[in-house]
Amino acid sequence: MITEIDFIKKTIDVILDKFEIEFEIEIIKDEDINATRFLVKTNEPRLLIGYKGYNLVALSHIVKRITDKEFNDKENRIYFILDINNYQRDRINEVKTNAHMLAQRAKYFKSSVDMTPLPPNERMVVHSLFSDSKDFQTTSSGYGSERRITIKY
Repeated sequence: MITEIDFIKKTIDVILDKFEIEFEIEIIKDEDINATRFLVKTNEPRLLIGYKGYNLVALSHIVKRITDKEFNDKENRIYFILDINNYQRDRINEVKTNAHMLAQRAKYFKSSVDMTPLPPNERMVVHSLFSDSKDFQTTSSGYGSERRITIKY
């Protein structure tokens, strides 16, 4: 039986082969965000990332849906991120920095602070960032591309 990680890698491989570009996939266990990162290295990152990362979000969504269909056990699923030339890693670092800054603002003003709308994988990073915090809570609100996180002190 194929493992979930092998299945995800094969799915990414099959999809990206359709683009007829050269690429290499590296699997990285990212302890900072408690996720498995599938890093695609290519000379054509703009095609796969797209404007504001929209193509990458779409590719990630497709891979996730295919994986969800193959592996029904939601309890034991791995959390994974599809990354192109470290675009997601850099973006996640920006989101974490912004979340820490907004948390300090919430603490200073003793109130709640809303983040700008974020895609699902970035919201997951923020939630996990504050999951063990005694001072801060995070909630998501809104729908679709307008879904955002509120950091509460």
